[in-house]
Amino acid sequence: MTLAELIAYVDQIRPNAYDKDVETGWINEIEHKVYEQVVSRAVGAGDFYGPYNYDRDAERTLIVEDAHKDVYVTYLLAQMDFANMELDRYNADVSMHQAAWDDYAAEYRRNHLPKSHEVTVPPCCFWC
Repeated sequence: MTLAELIAYVDQIRPNAYDKDVETGWINEIEHKVYEQVVSRAVGAGDFYGPYNYDRDAERTLIVEDAHKDVYVTYLLAQMDFANMELDRYNADVSMHQAAWDDYAAEYRRNHLPKSHEVTVPPCCFWC
């Protein structure tokens, strides 16, 4: 999913008055958390691209795969509700976000070796 696709999806399911730059800022927050707390701890993790700028990066693919897009969607909805002081909706969105986050992080960790398990090749014998 690209940055533009995510924002268009969220704007479709919850029309709002926030511009793309504000939504991009929220996406930057969750992307950084995804990278720092999940992706960067795995073998073969690349560098983090962010932060995004909507005008420059609208077509850039986000870190989390489409199957787990709720990590982004629920985070954005929660941020909107918090900014609107709709605290009951915010609490519901945060609960949904935590469930989506836990599911994503668990699946990612099941499918990627942690850095502490990187394989090093020992010398062939004591004398090497």
